[in-house]
Amino acid sequence: MSTAITHVQPGSIAQRLGLVAGDKLVSIAGEPIIDQIDYQALTAQERFDMMVEDAGGQTRTVHVRKEDWEPLGLTLDQTIVSKPRPCRNHCIFCFIDQMPPGMRKTLYVKDADAGFDDPSVLEDDNSVSAESASSDEVDFDE
Repeated sequence: MSTAITHVQPGSIAQRLGLVAGDKLVSIAGEPIIDQIDYQALTAQERFDMMVEDAGGQTRTVHVRKEDWEPLGLTLDQTIVSKPRPCRNHCIFCFIDQMPPGMRKTLYVKDADAGFDDPSVLEDDNSVSAESASSDEVDFDE
């Protein structure tokens, strides 16, 4: 899975490394970039390597050396923002995992503040309101 670079900020680290709009980011530190959270976490370090594919399909390794948390100056294709990866840890203390079934789908999203906008999850066909819920569906006293 690769992510298209749509803009490189003039004077940025990315520009100095020779990255241009149209290149594709294949991996960072050997890890695929699944969503914006991955990109931010993987590029936060001072030193890492990126695998980049140019418009001609040639791949190369780019060695990045920068200040900790210093931005690269890249704008990535919006599909990386619109498909965040939900948490799959299932921690016993997670309030989302403890919610009763049958509530509004958006209540079960763990990455809502990471740019979530998947319309299929925003559909409200499984919502339960206080007026329409029977005591078997949702126990509001717990």
